[in-house]
Amino acid sequence: VTALGEGELDYVISLGASIDTPEGDVRAAVARAKGFVALASHEGPLATAAHICFPATAWAEMVGTYVNRDGIHQRTDAVLAPRGDAHPAWQLAIALGRALGYDIDINSRSALERVMAETGGEAGGDSGGSDDAIEAEETDDGAHETQLGQDGAQ
Repeated sequence: VTALGEGELDYVISLGASIDTPEGDVRAAVARAKGFVALASHEGPLATAAHICFPATAWAEMVGTYVNRDGIHQRTDAVLAPRGDAHPAWQLAIALGRALGYDIDINSRSALERVMAETGGEAGGDSGGSDDAIEAEETDDGAHETQLGQDGAQ
């Protein structure tokens, strides 16, 4: 927020809606940005101040790996169906990157976990549960359209 407020950043993507900064300060900083996108599962200062907010699934709506305070990896399964148009934040981030023209060769959660393990992200291992998939298709005008889905569904 400080970098935004000081004009050091033009574009920002945030993961989540909460921040330990007064909401008025967040709004003032975001007002200086050319673009501020939030990937959020709940309302909060970052989500409400964002120019665009994409609905991300909450932790109970997706398979995931979490690292607790003691550094222990914990696997979880989805226990609730995602509401509305919500998708896991990793899918939203990849779709956004592709829409911005980045060549991202990750099409499933297990592929993401492999990349993270190879680069030190520590999320690797047996992914368990479903392997949510994303697919990118080139449209007739050369643009890329990303299909988000669960278990490869489009």
